[in-house]
Formats: sequence, structure tokens, C-alpha cells
Amino acid sequence: MNSNTQNVAQQYRLSWKGALHLSSPLLYADSEHSLIFVIPILIMLYLPKLLFSCLKLSAEGLELRYAAVYRAQTSWENIERFGKSNTHGEFPRDALLLKKAVAVEPENAVVRWLGQKTTQEFIIGDFRGWPDGELAQKLQQYIPHIFANEVSK
Repeated sequence: MNSNTQNVAQQYRLSWKGALHLSSPLLYADSEHSLIFVIPILIMLYLPKLLFSCLKLSAEGLELRYAAVYRAQTSWENIERFGKSNTHGEFPRDALLLKKAVAVEPENAVVRWLGQKTTQEFIIGDFRGWPDGELAQKLQQYIPHIFANEVSK
């Protein structure tokens, strides 16, 4: 494989579980009458997240993008270990925990004002290819020491 092929970023889309996690607020509407108005609005708000959220892997590191919310990047050297995350939902998901928090780049004014400014984790459990697919294989290529630590526990 030549060096140009190795530098191409690989992109992983949300899995059905990731889409379900991002749309969990739909499950908490209080009354049946409000659902008539709430569900179409929430679908319009969540549709970009579902369609355009992704995890990109390259030789430099990871980029996590939750479309219409935020974007964050980190290097491979900044990844400390595997863990669980409850961010963006009620259910814990697999995540890569970072040594140092990285800046979050908000993608809209509301998130800029209300949202988090840094993140200490990159959720990987929401994306296609984890834990038994291409995403897991690529991560193992870039951060084999993390996988070795996980096996030795």
C-alpha cells in the first residue's frame, strides 16, 4: 500500500443503536396530544444528526462529529483507554477515554452558548463497525496498546 492510500481518512456512520441513542428524547414526551407537535419537530431536529454524524479515522487521529451539534478531534497519542459513556442519552455506550480533554467545536449558536466546551471521551459504540467490524479492526491498527491493555484485564 502506498503512503497516499494510508493517509485517506476512513469514515464510519451511525449504527442503528447510535441513531436510537441520539433520538432517545422522543421516548420521554409527556402526553399523547403533545406528541402530534413534538415528534415532527424532533424528527426535523434529529434528522441531520442521524444522517450526517460520523467518526473519521486517519493517520493523525480521530474526528468525532455529531452533525448540527459539535465536532471534536484528537490524536492517537491522547487516547488513554476504553470506557463507558452516558453522554447524549440514558444508556452507557463504549467510548475511548482521553488523557487530556479536547476542545469541542459547536456547530450552532445554541450549543455554543449552552453546550460543553471540552470532551474527555469519544463515543465509538454508536458507529457502524464496532465492536465486531471494520471500525474495531482499524482502531486496533492505530491503537494496539489499548486493545492489549483491555485483553490483559
